[in-house]
Amino acid sequence: MARIAISGSISSGKSTTGKIVAEKAGYRFISGGQIFRERARSMGMSLEEFEQMAENNPEFDITQNNAVLEILADNDCIVVESRLSAFLSLSKGVESFRVFLDASPEIRIIRFCQREGVSREEAARLIMERENSDHDRFMRYFGVDYRDPRLYNMVLDTTSMTAEQAAGEIYEQFRQWLEHERISGSGQA
Repeated sequence: MARIAISGSISSGKSTTGKIVAEKAGYRFISGGQIFRERARSMGMSLEEFEQMAENNPEFDITQNNAVLEILADNDCIVVESRLSAFLSLSKGVESFRVFLDASPEIRIIRFCQREGVSREEAARLIMERENSDHDRFMRYFGVDYRDPRLYNMVLDTTSMTAEQAAGEIYEQFRQWLEHERISGSGQA
């Protein structure tokens, strides 16, 4: 089975890069972040309100992550971007190439401002609040630090890369991983 699970820091380029990787591989792209945002919208909540509710109700994260896991488990030739996609695939034995993307705080703030149309100060505050919330919830509900590099086949700093460059590196490493898996037949790497 050929799956790519992309995780990473907020505004590290997960979705943009993931879409390009999916295009290069001829795979379908699914964004866990988009699923989360759509759930918030469907409940008439802002992302921040939805995250606050999730902090007090583990069912929100459990439902979200079960949906992501189901997508990973039931599909081949797919790229899934989600904060816990790599952890979920690894912990549930769903074979996938697991990638973590990061970038410098300054670059992430700039990217967030461009995407969300907020001030630098607001971007810095929102990034810090969301990452702290995610980290605390995921540790409390799942016992995992999604930033732990041991969960991943590849960790990539996108600070000085375009999304196209990052996608090219991921795709090349993925192809090498696939070849190794086919030769060794070892399953989960």
